[in-house]
Amino acid sequence: MNARRCPSCRTYVEESDLRCFACRGDLSKGGPVAPLRRPQLLRTVRKDKTASSALLVVLAVFGFIGVSTLVLNSGIALPARIGIAAILLLGVLAGVIPAGPGGSAAVSRPILKVFAFFGLLVVTGIGLIFALVLIIFVACATGAAGKW
Repeated sequence: MNARRCPSCRTYVEESDLRCFACRGDLSKGGPVAPLRRPQLLRTVRKDKTASSALLVVLAVFGFIGVSTLVLNSGIALPARIGIAAILLLGVLAGVIPAGPGGSAAVSRPILKVFAFFGLLVVTGIGLIFALVLIIFVACATGAAGKW
């Protein structure tokens, strides 16, 4: 099967077709091929991916801070803190140092997601503590605490 591009929409069509199946354009007319246009859906997906990547990075920063706090916590046994620090260091190094000529996207993205998961846990914990303090404040302000 020989394929060629439709001059109107650049869809691949068979050589024997008279009309493009996608845009119904006339394939018999000559002329230059239309420039490749990126579909609106792909532009929207690219914007969404950029926004979600930014949120992922913010959550990863919170996760890194949370795991670092575990390492610095003196209430945890020293061997456990050393193990957490080693995993944290390996994760950061694997996410930052390129794995070859193609870069480290296959390695750094999952590691970023792991840190983002821990960041989500940290943000959720902070939100729950804030909600609990707010509930206690409202209960005390309205006098409901004395009725319990």
